[in-house]
Amino acid sequence: MAVLTEIDDAFNNQLQAAAIVDATQIAWPNVVFVPTKGTPYLKPEKAGRARMPLGYGADAVQQWTGVWQVGVYVPRDSGEHEQARLAGAVMDAFPRGLTLTTPSGLRILVSHTSAPLPVPVGDWSSLPVQINWFATEPPPPEA
Repeated sequence: MAVLTEIDDAFNNQLQAAAIVDATQIAWPNVVFVPTKGTPYLKPEKAGRARMPLGYGADAVQQWTGVWQVGVYVPRDSGEHEQARLAGAVMDAFPRGLTLTTPSGLRILVSHTSAPLPVPVGDWSSLPVQINWFATEPPPPEA
């Protein structure tokens, strides 16, 4: 479904435009990435999404809801300050009310962001920044 790709692309483009880290330090989905020892990096990924009708019938408007996540990875022994700074920059790049529009006209609205506690992952500490969003897909055009 093209809408799913457009949603992913809209979030990825917003993250890249924010220039939080050098673009080479982003572990993009479906691209081989080898972290540089001692260098923080970001890992964007979809964390879940759902689509449901807002009414009855085949022509009902569709409501999308979802969570898009950016893992903020720092060396495990580097302390919390750099990770908190980077997580804050990710949250600033996706403020409440931000609207991203896809090429097909789907408007994605960021409802809120959150950053739970960091999780150790091998030599790294991962802090998942969660971006909650929703979008309304208009009904298909009448034939």
